[in-house]
Parts: sequence; structure tokens; C-alpha cells
Amino acid sequence: MSNLATQRNLTDESFRDAVVDRASISAYEKKEDNVYPPERKEVLAAIDYIAGLSEDWDNNGALPPHKATVAMSRAFINHLPFNRLYPNKISPDGDGGIVLTWYVQGGHLIVTVDGSHLHLSCVGVDTTKNIFKDNIIFDGEIIPVLIKDRLPIYSISR
Repeated sequence: MSNLATQRNLTDESFRDAVVDRASISAYEKKEDNVYPPERKEVLAAIDYIAGLSEDWDNNGALPPHKATVAMSRAFINHLPFNRLYPNKISPDGDGGIVLTWYVQGGHLIVTVDGSHLHLSCVGVDTTKNIFKDNIIFDGEIIPVLIKDRLPIYSISR
């Protein structure tokens, strides 16, 4: 049984049913007892592509992502709660970081991964609600609540 199913006191079968319709489960990646949406593989591939950038990749002196940043970016994606959407855009920041961007109603949610630190920006049309938080510690497993609570959620209908 998966860790998430155990935490939620669900059997493997009821856990899978809660995540996806049984008829569409073949479109999802299966690893051990866990089921992941296909976007996860694409996001991880994008991070791996960015990890391969060389120094001065933009012809303007940009730095490639640091190894710790790549590892933490992958960990962040691998530990997203099952009901949270994956980022719409992944890009390097030019200073050795990786930027994860979600398009949310009225703006953007941006998480910049810089080694074991995360930087959060919530930018919207209503600038009075903008949020900027730097140096949020990420242990590689638990997504900080300040970020997790702002991530867009999949709408699951049964």
C-alpha cells in the first residue's frame, strides 16, 4: 500500500479510485503502488533538460542550475501532494536556480528553487494581494505549507 493511502486510511484499490477513474488508469505512470499523472514525467524531463544547460547558455553570462537545485527541483515535483497541479512552465533563472510557474486565476504562482531554499512569488492583477517570500527551507520531502496551500488543485469528479 502506498504511503499516501496509508496516511489517509485507504486501501490500494480505493486510493487508486480516488485519484483516477479505473478506465483511464493505463494513461498514468505506475511505480510501485503509486499512480502518477503523465504530466509528472514531462515536468521531470524538463528539469533534466535544464540541468544539462552549459555556462553562458543565454550568451549573457547565465549560470547553469546548481546540482543541489536540480535535485531539490526533482524532489519538489516528486513530493507534490496527489491533488495538486504540476507547474505550467519550468525555466532556468540564469543565476543557478530553476523557476516553476503555475498560471492561476488572475495571475501567477512562481516558486524559484535555489538549492535547499525556495522563493515564493504570487503575482496577480490585484497588486494588493501580491506575496513575496524568500529563503523558505525545503527538506526535500515535505512541501512547505506556505507554498502547498497556494498550489492549484486538480478537480476530481466521480
